[in-house]
Amino acid sequence: MPRLDSVGKAVVASLLLLLAIRLLSLAIVPLTDPTEARYGDIARRMAERSDWVTPWFTDTLPFWGKPPLSFWASAAGYRTLGGDELALRLPHFCLGIATLVLVWFEGRRTSVRTAWHATALLGGSMLFIVGSGAVMTDMALGFAATLVMIGMARAATPLARTGRSATLVASGITVGLLAKGPVALALLAAACVVWLLMTRSDQRDWP
Repeated sequence: MPRLDSVGKAVVASLLLLLAIRLLSLAIVPLTDPTEARYGDIARRMAERSDWVTPWFTDTLPFWGKPPLSFWASAAGYRTLGGDELALRLPHFCLGIATLVLVWFEGRRTSVRTAWHATALLGGSMLFIVGSGAVMTDMALGFAATLVMIGMARAATPLARTGRSATLVASGITVGLLAKGPVALALLAAACVVWLLMTRSDQRDWP
């Protein structure tokens, strides 16, 4: 594996520092945002009731506003680590790390430098930093979009293994539906259309 130059090492160090600061903040910053507090309480009820099918807004009122994936994630953290902010947020942070890993491996197909720079560009953006540790549906949707776009990109390469590309796209759509519901299809389709227009890919390259 080629070694990173001084600029690459600085990029990696900066990314790791940002991730460490964000991880620390998960435990010390309270659930002050209305969405975080609401979703965190729904996850708490899910974990305490062991009801993994129906999200509950109150003890008697179900919540059908979002699919269950984000609640499952936070509820799993609650059951595993306890009922503090870190427990509720850590699964979403892990989804963020998984997204960065996907970006790194996809970039690695070009070069190590490309991989680290792409990962740092995403991991250093403010929206990603905030979303990666918030009890919301955004990080799961971002992970889903990454799967879909990687599948699309791989399908368009010469000698592509269309089965693997199709699996990535289908997995991303599944995660997106569990994270955001039908609106995920529109968002993911829009991203694919923009990508096709930008790359002028032929539709025959679809998996």
